[in-house]
Amino acid sequence: MKTKRHFRLKCKKQLGENSILKNLILFKFFVLVAAVMFVAQCSGSVYKTEIKSFANGGGEIPSLPDEAKIEIIDPDYEVKEKNVEALESFPIPQVKLVFDSKNISSAELPEDVKIILNAHWKQALQYFYDQEFNKPKSAQESSERMKIWSNYCIKTDRKLKESPIAAPNGQRKISQKESMAIWGGLNRSAINVIAKLKSL
Repeated sequence: MKTKRHFRLKCKKQLGENSILKNLILFKFFVLVAAVMFVAQCSGSVYKTEIKSFANGGGEIPSLPDEAKIEIIDPDYEVKEKNVEALESFPIPQVKLVFDSKNISSAELPEDVKIILNAHWKQALQYFYDQEFNKPKSAQESSERMKIWSNYCIKTDRKLKESPIAAPNGQRKISQKESMAIWGGLNRSAINVIAKLKSL
């Protein structure tokens, strides 16, 4: 009798542990989905100015009262050669901060922000060029390449959010939405350039 009771308690305990393990696996799965979607944002395959936040239960990231609309204006690129050296001839798109305010309609990006964006632009062109013309030879190489690129996007994002800009309500740092719209827009422009190279 005692052995049966002990066996039932053991089974209940095991079921409880299995339930905890199941919940842990589900949690890890949702974290993985969030990470994959963020990497997709870095690769340019998914891009929305309105970024959804997993951290606050799927709601949108709160907007600042004086948040800018980001405009990415591509130059009229003249693509003549399909080699990696040609990438150097493509200037960075113009990035404009446009405000819905009587005080300031638009703002020029500070020089230190332009340096950050120039570096990101060159890396974006190189990454998307390699993805198209120097395809990874294995799944591991593909994963490693995407990991390096997503980490670079994260660094760009962090640097931008630490940078001050002039805004209608006074000087402030670039918001998360503005930052992701800026480097996400540059990623899309880089993809467009590589698409032109591919069409040659």
